[in-house]
Amino acid sequence: MRSGAIGLLLAAVPAMASHVTVTLNVPTGDRWVYPFGPGGGTELRIPSFSAVGAPGFDDRDSQALFFWDTDGSGLVASGAGTGSYRVISAKLRIRTSSNNTFRYDATSDSYRSHLATTDSSYVADSDPGSAIELFGVGFRNQFLAQEFNENSPFPFGSQVEGSRNAYAAIYDENGVATDVSNQVRDRFDVTPFAVGLTSTVAPGAYVPTETEFEFAINSCDPTVQAYLARGLNSGRLYLMVSSLAAASGGPGGGVGGEYPDFITKEDSPSLSAKLELTIRTGSAADLTGDDLVEFDDFLAFFNAFDTSAPEADVNADCVVDFADFLAFFNAFDAG
Repeated sequence: MRSGAIGLLLAAVPAMASHVTVTLNVPTGDRWVYPFGPGGGTELRIPSFSAVGAPGFDDRDSQALFFWDTDGSGLVASGAGTGSYRVISAKLRIRTSSNNTFRYDATSDSYRSHLATTDSSYVADSDPGSAIELFGVGFRNQFLAQEFNENSPFPFGSQVEGSRNAYAAIYDENGVATDVSNQVRDRFDVTPFAVGLTSTVAPGAYVPTETEFEFAINSCDPTVQAYLARGLNSGRLYLMVSSLAAASGGPGGGVGGEYPDFITKEDSPSLSAKLELTIRTGSAADLTGDDLVEFDDFLAFFNAFDTSAPEADVNADCVVDFADFLAFFNAFDAG
């Protein structure tokens, strides 16, 4: 167990009219999603590595699950409907556990760089290492309709490949999840929610222990925005950290290779994963944040639009333009 004072579990402060900033300093749960992991959220570290080409195992073999209960006193009330939540910004921060076990890669790579060099589609990676990537989380089996917790089972039955109950996922415009765990063998590229970046290590250099990686989640992507809104509406937000960095295999999560692992709340709450959210709640037309839609909001929108302020981005595409006029008038008309 690492030393250090336990930080506040959360802090919530008003950011601007109709916006709130919430910082969750300790996850509700962190879980090693790996077929041979102990489960139960008891790990002091969570490795993330691949098993590309290994029969019976997912390409993204070892994944790191983090989740937060976002509903509660001083947080964001759930159940208002997904249209009532607009995430202005979202950042995940995690810290590495081991010292100099992998090299920093700031860019995602095509699946082609993970194919066998004899494959006609193979393309060499232009830089060393493998990026740490962030995704949403999809669920299988009974977990389509219930919460997945730290002690929930990895699969049902003995099959490993394609069977994990919680998996790294991207979503389409209809909210349908695509499991990215086997993207190399299935031969498709993905755009993660974010890539982990750090300013303290040069690209290609080995990463020291307790290095902080920041994931600036792309809330401008409407499918990501919708995923975040669904989580806030349900009161629990899940995120999965994954890397295609290779491990050599062996008991307990690999005995060789270069791959990252991350500090858990069981090791050190003060160094565990942190989630920072700035959210607009309620009607998109309530720019004054007083829970009323009235003429003052009309004036506030025009002032914000005139300066291209983020409050005027009513349709949540990260661009202030004429489409926001239409979105604001529709929201204003609906009250």
